[in-house]
Amino acid sequence: IPDTPTNEIIAMATVSGKLIGFSRDRMYFIQKEGGGGAAFMRIVEIHEGYGTLTAKTVGAIGSSVYFLTNRGLKTVTTQGKRLTTSLLQTGRMF
Repeated sequence: IPDTPTNEIIAMATVSGKLIGFSRDRMYFIQKEGGGGAAFMRIVEIHEGYGTLTAKTVGAIGSSVYFLTNRGLKTVTTQGKRLTTSLLQTGRMF
């Protein structure tokens, strides 16, 4: 169970078979565990302080998810590694 159960997931993206959920200030891995009648959803918080603005500001490209925050464009990989991506910093388009 996430530390903040009332934190609403507003966007989701699937990348490389993994589901990543976004709230306004956190990211989560969402996985189905078990099988048959005993299956349940496991939600694991992967980053606090980084979320997305709206449901329309998340997109999966390749093995990364790009999302827009109030601090700029960010990236998270399927391993949960967060990367900072800024068009102004890199000087190039992705």
